[in-house]
Amino acid sequence: MKEYNRQSGFTLIEMAIVVLIIGALTASVVIGRTVVRNVRLKSVVSDVEYFGAITRTFKDTYSELPGDLEAAAVYWPDATDLTNFPAANGNGDNRVDSEAGNREDLGAWQHLVLAGMMQGTYTGTPDGAGINIGMNVPEAKISNGGYLIKYDGPIYGRTGNFIEFATEKGGLLEGPILSPGEAKSIDDKADDGTASKGDLFATDGAGATGCISGGIYNLSNENISCRIFVGVGY
Repeated sequence: MKEYNRQSGFTLIEMAIVVLIIGALTASVVIGRTVVRNVRLKSVVSDVEYFGAITRTFKDTYSELPGDLEAAAVYWPDATDLTNFPAANGNGDNRVDSEAGNREDLGAWQHLVLAGMMQGTYTGTPDGAGINIGMNVPEAKISNGGYLIKYDGPIYGRTGNFIEFATEKGGLLEGPILSPGEAKSIDDKADDGTASKGDLFATDGAGATGCISGGIYNLSNENISCRIFVGVGY
């Protein structure tokens, strides 16, 4: 009787099992990335609440806002020894200004560190064109994200000092950092979930569109298009 050798290779069942394993691994990677992203989004809520609290504490302690403090060099004459940079004086007008030549928004972080209200080392001055995340403004856990305290507006009719969360674009911290859905999830946790009301606002990041539609989050847009602002109460 003629014998036939069994050819090596995958059977249909074996191939199906391989496909299932690959699918499961792919799904686990996607889920893992989603979990990590959600944890980082929650950290933004913690950060803006913390920065708002210490900004108000600074105001209560020194009667002026961080960055706007006129006598910073008097309070911290040894700032260079402590942080490698001299203390940058503000002008005391209750506005954390961000104009060229008057970068109180960058000095704010230096003042908060010198006052012992937060950790880090920040220059208090522009780096080349302006913003350098991690050097003159705090770095967020979301990649390329940073925070700024500055006077701005009108934003939905409101003008004042805000904590802004965005990414650097053209030397400014104005670029988009969140999708509308992500911005809303932060707003839901930190405020009222409405883009144009409450203490937390969202707008299009510089060069982006589609974050907001009719004053609410445009959830049909999944692109990174938003930046957020949180009022500090002054």
